Amino acid sequence: MPNNVETKGYTYSQLGDSHDESSSSHGLVPSSTQRRNFHYLWTVLTVINTLVLGTNLMLLWQRHSISNPQQQVEEPLAPFMSSIDRTLHKKTFNAFEYNVTKYTARTSDVGDEVEKNWVDLGIYGAPIVIPMDEVEYFDISSDHVRLDPQTNPTAPYAGVSGKIQAQHYLHCVNLLRQGLWYNRDYYRAQRHPSWNEAQDVLYGEYTLSEIHTAHCIDQLRQLIMCEADMSVVPFLEGKEGMSFLDFERPKQCRSWQSFLKWHRERAWEGGRISEERNIPGHEIPFFSWSGH
Repeated sequence: MPNNVETKGYTYSQLGDSHDESSSSHGLVPSSTQRRNFHYLWTVLTVINTLVLGTNLMLLWQRHSISNPQQQVEEPLAPFMSSIDRTLHKKTFNAFEYNVTKYTARTSDVGDEVEKNWVDLGIYGAPIVIPMDEVEYFDISSDHVRLDPQTNPTAPYAGVSGKIQAQHYLHCVNLLRQGLWYNRDYYRAQRHPSWNEAQDVLYGEYTLSEIHTAHCIDQLRQLIMCEADMSVVPFLEGKEGMSFLDFERPKQCRSWQSFLKWHRERAWEGGRISEERNIPGHEIPFFSWSGH
């Protein structure tokens, strides 16, 4: 009797008698070829399942990150900035309103009040000093000015001075507000440091005020392009079939108030330029997200 039996393309070895301890209670056992085929199939299925599971986990993580933006990786802060609240909080932007806010009111209506509101936001804030042992957190080179209390008694400690970029951006927005056709003459008459006669000095083809304004426009343009905010502003149904954009949208934002508190504690008043010292805000600072 043959030792091997061929059935439907598979070859099986014949078992010994019932007294053979290596025998199975079933009639047939798979050959080595069939075992290799089963092993290959099992390996392929395992790899496919692993890939599917990994893909699902990645998609779940992405959805979690989008729906929970506070879980996303924060930018590293230097230790001397650690008290600033950098978590995200939901804020709702203003709708398109047929009105102005306390940050956009005309000078002809409110005079210096609108400028004081901007001053309270910290636009003329004094520089801060990065401690020397923390300059590694910033893009500091040997060309940047070092401070030393031994040579500059107003310096709080050895380090590198600088202005916070967010304050500079707000200064630029305010400069553009001041330069609007319905505000510019007011600030020229007031001899505001950004609009006095010193700003009429020519540098090549352009006055200093023109160069300053152009600089601010480019800074804000580059900021917007850098952030590339992908939020969607949908349309709303208006009267008479007219649609309008819904700007009253929520967004996750940092705490400006937390930053201002930190800045007031860290500001190096000795580094403030004299012109900015003479631009007052309110005795009790005004702050409003909406401006109302």
